[in-house]
Amino acid sequence: MEITKELLKQKFVEYNKLYFNNELKMCRFTYTYMRDVFGRYMTHTTPKGEKMGHIWISKSIDLNEEMLKELLVHEMIHHYVRTIDGVFFDGFFCHGRHFVRQVKRIKEQYGLDICICSPYWFFRNEKRNVTFSRKVIAFLRNRLHLF
Repeated sequence: MEITKELLKQKFVEYNKLYFNNELKMCRFTYTYMRDVFGRYMTHTTPKGEKMGHIWISKSIDLNEEMLKELLVHEMIHHYVRTIDGVFFDGFFCHGRHFVRQVKRIKEQYGLDICICSPYWFFRNEKRNVTFSRKVIAFLRNRLHLF
């Protein structure tokens, strides 16, 4: 799947309407190589004092349509927590109760399961070995929300 900034903006608009009732303001997007995470979200304050979201998506992973949806909605939840809930720090790695509340809402209302950590996603050229420890970490992060 070819990812472009235009595609990310188009999907943002689509998912904002579907999952967030068009409450989210448009973010800036960067599609770049990252070897430590698949996606990243940050905010900065504009000269007018408004919070502006910035979503990075990694080129270091081969994304299909479903993976892109899950990844982008995951980052959009961070955007929601920061700009709508007004929460700057939300638990360890910003996956605390505000984030989890949105994950549960989206799962209950739309059936979309947003993972915090997927043991089955790999960076390009990474050995594709789903180890027991990788599954345990994913379980602790996704189901028990421990970190």
